Amino acid sequence: MRKIGLILIIVMITITGFTQTFKDSKIYIDFGPKIMVGPSWMDNGNNSFYDTTSKDYLHKFNSYGFGIGGKFSLNFSENIGIVSEYIFHTNTQTFGVDDNVMSIKSNGTEIPLLLRINKNNDTYVEAGFVLMNTRSTTETLNGVITDYSNLYSKSKKGILFGVGGYMWGIGNWGISTGLRFRYNTNDMVGDNTKTPTNEVYALDMRSGVSKNVSVMIVLEFNYDLGFTMANSPCGRNRKFMISRR
Repeated sequence: MRKIGLILIIVMITITGFTQTFKDSKIYIDFGPKIMVGPSWMDNGNNSFYDTTSKDYLHKFNSYGFGIGGKFSLNFSENIGIVSEYIFHTNTQTFGVDDNVMSIKSNGTEIPLLLRINKNNDTYVEAGFVLMNTRSTTETLNGVITDYSNLYSKSKKGILFGVGGYMWGIGNWGISTGLRFRYNTNDMVGDNTKTPTNEVYALDMRSGVSKNVSVMIVLEFNYDLGFTMANSPCGRNRKFMISRR
């Protein structure tokens, strides 16, 4: 009987502590627009920045990527949250082809899904994966634009890793900046059975798959909206109440 009584007391203490913790717990959401820009490259078997006298094209450092969209974050505490985003993106890889300049440009959308850890010093670390949908891909040589969308993969996946921190804010509004690294895990080219030609430079002289790599500077605008778990006036049910953070 003593053991049963002791077990009941332990169970009651545990339930009471859990209930109080749940009652006092807070879940926050934040959302807002974001912009990102930075260098972006096409990585493949010919990814060296070599002289065009021995190879067909020369990778240029001035290749870039750009993205604009928005984010929605569900934060389970002050330190951990799940982030989803919807971004319209553009990636451009520039090459030197003998004395000419050629570029491959892709447009589409991406949906990053991230786990973000917010540190107590107002910085964050995030990691996750991204689903990409490429709507069009063009190649430009000597001012002539050719649509090669049919040769490129429409759907791709990638991995993301980012760091950043709080920069400025007032009230529930805040601005954060950071860096984000992205590496696509799928081949950019949709059909590897097509014969490489000198006209399609994503396929020309390929000894491996072509993947996109980017390092983006991120500017993020956040509006924090807090939700507090609380008792209803009658004390029978719980409900969410909006509160300022």
